Amino acid sequence: IDLGGTPVNSFVIGGQELWIDDVRCNNGIGGPGGDCDHLVHHESLAIGDTWGMGLNVPGDYMFSESGIDVYIEEFFWGTGWGFHQCQVVAPGIPGFGSGQVMEINNINNHYDISSLGLPVEAVVFEYADFGGMENLRVNGHTLLYGDMPTFAPSPAPGVVMTVATYPIPTGERGVVTLLGNVQDLWIGGQEFMIDNICVYVGEPPDCDHLSDNESQPLFTFYGDGHGHSPGDWIFNEDGIDIFVTEFDTGTSIEFSEAFIDLAYSPAGDNQVLIVGNIGILYRLEPLGDIASVSFAFFDGAGVENLGVDGNLFVGEFEAIPAGFFPGVTIDVETFAGPGYQFGTVTLTGDVDELIIGGQQFYLDNVCVELGGVSAVDDATPTAQLPALLELPPNAPNPFNPSTTLFFNLGRSGHVRLSVHDMAGRLLRTLVDEVRDAGSHEVLWNGRDEAGREAATGLYFVRVSSNGETRTRKIALLK
Repeated sequence: IDLGGTPVNSFVIGGQELWIDDVRCNNGIGGPGGDCDHLVHHESLAIGDTWGMGLNVPGDYMFSESGIDVYIEEFFWGTGWGFHQCQVVAPGIPGFGSGQVMEINNINNHYDISSLGLPVEAVVFEYADFGGMENLRVNGHTLLYGDMPTFAPSPAPGVVMTVATYPIPTGERGVVTLLGNVQDLWIGGQEFMIDNICVYVGEPPDCDHLSDNESQPLFTFYGDGHGHSPGDWIFNEDGIDIFVTEFDTGTSIEFSEAFIDLAYSPAGDNQVLIVGNIGILYRLEPLGDIASVSFAFFDGAGVENLGVDGNLFVGEFEAIPAGFFPGVTIDVETFAGPGYQFGTVTLTGDVDELIIGGQQFYLDNVCVELGGVSAVDDATPTAQLPALLELPPNAPNPFNPSTTLFFNLGRSGHVRLSVHDMAGRLLRTLVDEVRDAGSHEVLWNGRDEAGREAATGLYFVRVSSNGETRTRKIALLK
């Protein structure tokens, strides 16, 4: 429900069999909650500042606001490309913008959000449209052109788009929300204005182990006809052993194939595992005590399998009854598209073995979070418990080309120290062994497992031991 268009000072919501959540206030910038982590609002520029034809060429840098670099690009109008101009103006349109806005005429503004070096939860922007068509391109995927409210709800893998519009004299005003990790954004139009590009920064993924299918070559096939039988091991990713197994359709037992392919909007990112009448088994018991497991999926048709520790459900994920898996709770979040659905499944509890299968099904980002029970007597007051695991700052930070990482153990145990990129993907495992209690230090030379130099940017160090995990952000600057 969107109450936009007029000021709202109070409202009442009630019902008899009604659940309500996410009551959000639009404070003038169209954002979910109002406070942007990073905001391009054009207030640092001067009215009349102009870029484009006769002044620039496509790809030129324009300006930077709030850490986001902005470039200028060509515009596509359906039958060809154009390159005209954009200019900072003060439009005086009630309800639109906050002071100065960017007026765009047959050109695209290119927002390089990756220049922040941070994961993103959402991007929200305002626009005013007075004619012609618009362009939108997210994370380098297909350029959309036409009328903004008609664009596909999934402009890039893992990104969901909503558009709210309001009439204004001779045109329309709109607020676009892009939910997902938007790192690169093109926006353009023909008789078009834009303002308040609002970026909400997310937290780094909290996976202790992540199977995201990035370690496998594209178009690698598994299953029947590819040398595999039910129960065969197919690969290990970030410490997780993965097998193929049979699939239950509800009326028959099948064993077909799965393969690695590029992500398809709107589920997953980069590479995904496409599953057709086969089950994928993740053996998690060797990892230790599991706190939760989650995964992203895209479902084109047919039924799904979800198996936990020998209990198998056949049907649609959202129909799994509460308590179906003893000792494990399940939360399913789904979104509907034309002829498909996608979403995430989260299992909370100690899952030793997980089976996921489907018929026209994409699977990605199986994220395992570890838990653990302290060996310290429960009667010991919390204030007296020694720290079992500490991750002090590295030195130097920022660094180039190497840095020393430190960790402190309250008691001896198996330690895993690793470096991950901002998407949570494993870059390098530095320690994976039993260490004595005390202080330890490890040198990271800024290279990945294959010996390649890591690029300039932010990374996360993660250390796990004795059922605890600590993370710390580090910066490599060249």
